[in-house]
This record gives sequence, structure tokens and C-alpha cells, in this order.
Amino acid sequence: MKILIVEDDFGITDLVADSLNEIGLETSIAFSGTSAIEQIKTEKFDLILLDYSLPDMTGRDLINQLKRNKITVPPFIVSTGQGDERIAVEMMKLGAHDYLTKDAAFFTRISDVVSRAINDFKIEDKLIATEEALRVSEENFKILAENIPGVIYLCKNDSQWSMIYLSDKVEQLTGYPKEDFLNNKIGFSELYHPEDKEGVYKSVEEAFLKNESFTIEYRIIDRNNVCKWIEEVGVGVVRGGKIEMIEGVLSDITERRNIQTTLRNSERNYRGLFNSIQQAIYIQNPEGVFLDVNDGALRMYGYLREEMIGKTPEFVSAPDKNNFEEVIDKIRKAFQGEPQEFEFWGKRKNGEIFPKHVNVYKASYHDEDVIIAIAEDITSRKANEAALIESEERFRNLFNTMPNGFYRSTPEGYFIDANPAFIKMLGYDSLEELRTIHIPTDIYVKAEERDDVIAKNPEFISNIESYRLKTKDGRIIWIEDNARYIRDENDNIIYHEGICRDITERMENEFEIKRYTTELEKLNEELLYSKSLIEENLDARNLLVEELEKLNMEKDKFFSIIAHDLRSPFHAFLALTSMMAENISDFSIDELGKISKEMHSKANNLFNLLRNLLEWARIQRGSIVFTPSKIVLAKVLQNIIEAVEDNAKLKEITINKVISDNVVISADEKMLNSLFQNLLSNAIKFTNRGGEVFVKLATLENSVLIEIRDSGIGMSPELLNKLFKLEEKVGHEGTAGEESTGLGLLLCKDFADFHRGKIWVESEVEKGSTFFVELPRNVD
Repeated sequence: MKILIVEDDFGITDLVADSLNEIGLETSIAFSGTSAIEQIKTEKFDLILLDYSLPDMTGRDLINQLKRNKITVPPFIVSTGQGDERIAVEMMKLGAHDYLTKDAAFFTRISDVVSRAINDFKIEDKLIATEEALRVSEENFKILAENIPGVIYLCKNDSQWSMIYLSDKVEQLTGYPKEDFLNNKIGFSELYHPEDKEGVYKSVEEAFLKNESFTIEYRIIDRNNVCKWIEEVGVGVVRGGKIEMIEGVLSDITERRNIQTTLRNSERNYRGLFNSIQQAIYIQNPEGVFLDVNDGALRMYGYLREEMIGKTPEFVSAPDKNNFEEVIDKIRKAFQGEPQEFEFWGKRKNGEIFPKHVNVYKASYHDEDVIIAIAEDITSRKANEAALIESEERFRNLFNTMPNGFYRSTPEGYFIDANPAFIKMLGYDSLEELRTIHIPTDIYVKAEERDDVIAKNPEFISNIESYRLKTKDGRIIWIEDNARYIRDENDNIIYHEGICRDITERMENEFEIKRYTTELEKLNEELLYSKSLIEENLDARNLLVEELEKLNMEKDKFFSIIAHDLRSPFHAFLALTSMMAENISDFSIDELGKISKEMHSKANNLFNLLRNLLEWARIQRGSIVFTPSKIVLAKVLQNIIEAVEDNAKLKEITINKVISDNVVISADEKMLNSLFQNLLSNAIKFTNRGGEVFVKLATLENSVLIEIRDSGIGMSPELLNKLFKLEEKVGHEGTAGEESTGLGLLLCKDFADFHRGKIWVESEVEKGSTFFVELPRNVD
């Protein structure tokens, strides 16, 4: 190996060179960075022993200059002054293999460091060579895997035989991409034919028990539901004394199996098939001698097989009816590999002469080249051909005399044929003249109308189309056309064919009828419109009557409330005041106190009733203005709780609450005060002494839900159905004899409606009631 020593100290260079030469290394010396660069350009060095401090540059400058000039930097070891570890680290980052400090042990360590580096390079070279060999091996394996006539696999030895590796040809074999198997979307065992699955598992298991490879044939059902035969050659991969994996090759042997089956069956079926064919079959040698004939030939001629074997076609030929020179020439050409066909007149054993059609092919029979002739009696076909000629003649007569038009045209838009009626329909003088015109531009009123006709019925299947055409003299006629496409064996359109008739008079009548119909429909629409106006006026009148009746009913209800609900408490209030006025001296202070409290309660009830009546009357008159603003709902509820707390304490009722402080909604604060005042007052009113009232505020996505629940007397289903209805009487006493009219709930309903909210109640007798009020966060 060759070492370049880059060092400006002559004494050091000599000592280093001697040390390296002693261990068999070749050395060169450069006393400056510039000199070192020039030598590296022209010579190949396996290692550079580089002093960091050079007269013209540093070791770092030398390495960077080599890299800038795109000169390959050989492996290098840097030497530094004593204590220059920072420089050593910097050079290691630049790619130095190692570094040496110029201390007392420098010369004793130089050989070991260089030797160790050279050994590292050898190891690296071996590693690179190994990696390259591995890469080449993998490429060779990939080439082998993708070109071998089969699918290479490696799978786990589990219940599903989960795939670890598959070559790409598995998709060609199964229809599934290999990723489906590798990702366990489908197991290969799922493709086994149901009749073969058990046999596959059994064969593999037996091979593993004998520690042998296996070769098995079985069927799979591929992704397209096609049954294929597979030959699998595999072997178990043993690790730790047990078979952990299976590797092998899958080959498609469907064609081979089919051939084998065919070969097995061919001999058995040959004679049956040979004799079951209705046509006459003759196997002949190159001279035309019959080597074998089938039952069809015997039936055709009436001879026995022994009578025909060894004979030539002359034996069955009708006298003077065939040109044997031509027959022999065709047999010769067939023997050269050119299939031939011709007509031949035969003579049956009973003397009957008949025509037949013969196809002649070259074939192999018992490993000998032969001619196979297949003949068909065409007596009926000849009769049919004669009948066809007669039929065509009748068709031509019908074609020329039928009153309806008949035509044939090319897809490009030119007439091929037309009968006289069609030519006359379009006003032309002859078929030759008609063939010169371009259909889309010359006989259609607008060229695009032909495209419209085709677009409506692109295949011309069982549809009769009506469209306009232009005659030679420019008249517009309507025709009714029953057309179709005539196609060749490749489904290409040969021509259009149709039968049509002139329906111009009918169409003109239809247009006239349509005009009258349109006028009648317009008149009918006007009558219906007039009728609808009358009905709308009647509906408006009926609605007005219903509204007046409703208002009158509400007025009656209102007066009923005033007459009954106000009169009763006033009578009680008057009785109390009368009793005090007439007999005040008879009452003690405690009795007067009780009467005063009773009078205060009656007065408070009257005040609440009057307030509700006035509020309700204002709503009915539309004099209440809905004025929403941003309010903190918790503050409103807290104020109301404080307002009713004294009444609750009188009945020893506890008011509990779960209210969020930061809920802000857009609402009319006065209306909410009245709404929740009524609900909380009712909850206290209908709760027994020592009971509980619970207030909860919850936030929903776009709304808030207020729940007021009491532990009171509750309501029956009949009473629940009457709530929030003016026409129903729902008032009943509270648990301490408090009076109630139900009017407060009507106000609650109206105030909830003002806010586009909802109010409802859940209740059971003796289990309390819960009122729910849902309000939107924002009201426009």
C-alpha cells in the first residue's frame, strides 16, 4: 500500500517514513499543501498522513480545496501539536479516519495507528464487496423470480400459510395483486377448490412428517371465478428443530392437465365422436385411398365399412358428373397444407345421385400424414337455393309494387337502394338520381335534424320515428320511418334500412288539433284562475270569520275570569274587612294579626291575578313591544329566586339551584322576569310544607334550557292536556289554600313564543312537576 506523508519538518518525515517502510508500506513525501495536492492529482494513495500546520495552508484548507476541485480525497489521518484536540475533532468531522498528537509517544504509535487504519480499510473493502455481492445476488434472485415459469413464494407454517414473499407473477396466476396476500387481505389457502383443500393439507403434513419436500397438484378458483390447475413444489424451512416456514414454486398446469385429460379421453371418445358426427368423414392417404370412414359416410352412401375401406373417391362418384383432375388437384393442395373445399356429385349404393359439399384438410393418423375429407349432403341446400332465388324474385316484385317507401343508405348519408314508391315520395325521377344526393344536406330540412333522429334511437331497435324531409321541388313532408342498422359479423354498420310512409296530411291535422287544444287549455287555465280567485276570497272570508269567533271566545273567557276569579277573592277580602270593621273590638291582637296576614295574602293574590290579566290583555291587543337585549340569564334567575324566597320560607320550602354564571342570551328581560316569576311561584304554591324546588340552567348547542322542578302534588294526565289553553279551566288550589286560575301559564307560553322558544311540562300525581323552558341564545 502507498502512503503520502504531508509534513514540513524534515526530521519527522524521515522518521515516519522509516517506521512505515519497516512494516512494508511504500511512502511518498510532500513538504507543503500545494505539493500534496499536485501529487494526489497524479498518483493514487491508499492513505494520507496529514500534518495540520503546513507552511502554505492548514490541513483543513487542503481537504476543502480537494473537495472544491472535485478531487477524490483518499483516507487520511491528521497529526496535530500536543494539546490540539479541538483541531483533531474538527478534522474528524471533515472525514479524518483517526488523529495523532505529536507527543513523546508519537513515533512509537505511528506504525500501530497506520496499521489499524489499513486493517479498517480492508474490512470496509470486504464489507463493500459483500454488500455488492448481496446486491448482485438479490438482483439475480429477482431476475430469476420474475422470469421463472411459475410463482416463487415463502410463507409461514401457520393455519393460513401467511405469505412473506411472493413474486409478481402471482397476480397473473390468481388475479390478485401480491400485496393482497402479503397484507393478509386474502390467504392463498382460501383459493383452494373445496374438493381439493383437505388433500392439500394432508399431502403437506405427510411430507413434513417424513422431512421431505412435496410435489402436489390441485385446483384453485381465481379472482375471476376461473378454475385452474396448480402444481406446487415446496419444502419446509427448519429453524430451532421445527418447520417455521415453507418455500416453493407454484406453476399453472391447467393447459397440461387439459391436454392430459384430452389425450386420456381421445382414444376412448374418438370412435364415438367420429361416428356421432352427422357429416360423412373420410380419412385418405395421399393417393386418395380411404383408410377409415365414419358412420355418417356409411349412412350417406348405404355401404358397409368393409365395402368402402381401400376404395377411392371414384367408387362413390356419380358417372360423368365430376372433374377428377380438379378433385385430385385439390387433394394435392390440401396435402401441402392448404385447406380446400369443393362440390362433388356422389352415387349411393341404391344408385341415387346427390350433391355434397366437401372440405379437405391435412392431418395426422397413426403418425402418418393423411387427408381428412368432411362431406355434407347439400340436396336440401340446393333446393333451398332454388327456393331463395324464387323468394328473391317475389321480394323484388313486392319491392317494386309496395305503396310504402323502402330504402337503404350508407352511414355517411348516401342512398344505396330505394323502391319506386320512395323515389316518388321524394319527387325524384330515378334511383340513379337519388343516389347522387347527400341525405343530411339535400333532403333533411336541417342537417342537424338527422343527428336528432339518430340520437333518439341510436340502434334503431323496434322504434318508429317521425321526422321531416325535403322533396326535390322544396316541399316539406313528414314521414313515419321504421328503420334498423344492418351489421357485419364484426358488428360494423354496413347500411341503414327502413320502410316509411308519407304522414304529412296526418301531421297537419295533428298540428291543427294541437292548436285548438292549446287554445282550449289556455281558456281552461283562465277559468281555473278565476275559480281560484273566488275560492281565495271565500277562504279569506272564512278565515276572518274563524278569527272573529276565536277573538269572541277569548273575550268571553276573559270576562269569565274577571267575573269568577276576581269576584271570589274580592268576596273573601270584603268579608274579612267587614268582619274587622264591625267587630274589631272583639278580636285579640293575635287574631287581628292572623286576619291581617290573611288579608295581605288575599290582596297579594288579587294583585298577581290583576297583573296577569293586564299583561294577557296587553298581549291580545298587541300593545306589548318585544325588546330583546343581551342579558346574563343567571342574574335574572337569581333575582327571581330572591323575590320568591320569603314565600318559600313561610312554607319551609328549600330552593336549590344549578346555574352557570356566564350564560348570556338575547332576550326581553321584563318578559323573562314575568315568565320565571310565574313558574317559580307556581312551584312553591303546589309544593307541600318542607318540600323542595330545584332550578337548573343548562347550555345546549344554540340554545339554553331552564328546568324548574318541584316535589309537590303533581298533575294528572287530564290536567296536563288542558295546560296552556285559554278555553280550558285549569285553576286549582295550592297546598296552603293558594288560589290559581291557570292564566299565568298562558302568559308563560306567550312569552316563550315571543322568544321563538318552547315550554313544556312533565308531571305525575304526588310526584311533583317539572317545567322546561328552551330559549335560543340569539333572537333576531
